[in-house]
Amino acid sequence: MTKTQGLRFRRHLSAPGLVKLTRKCFERIDDPIKGHRTSLADNMMAALAMSMFKFPSMLQFDEFARGREALPELIHNLETLFGIGHVPSDTSMRERLDALDPQALRSAFKLAFSELQRCKGLEGVTSIDGHHCLALC
Repeated sequence: MTKTQGLRFRRHLSAPGLVKLTRKCFERIDDPIKGHRTSLADNMMAALAMSMFKFPSMLQFDEFARGREALPELIHNLETLFGIGHVPSDTSMRERLDALDPQALRSAFKLAFSELQRCKGLEGVTSIDGHHCLALC
């Protein structure tokens, strides 16, 4: 029995669930640049992974995900948890994400917040004047 076989995750209110919901939102965003090797969703998910794994720069993320110092466990997580088929380069991520309207990300934040509300994940969390401060990464 592996370590994860005994664990039960909430369907959406868990890291795998929220990442999966976020990917679905990202896949619905219209790609302003067509014909690239990596999809816009893969670029966005790679940026999310970079943030979640606390890489200090896109270049360092690129080295550990694709370069000479590639980490097999990172590549495995990018494929299985984040659903990334082809890890984009740091240059590709910059080009693709710079062309994206930041408002396009709003649906992913709204969906994550609504899941937290629906599953009562915000109960007991301190709010200031009715507002919540959440760190999603």
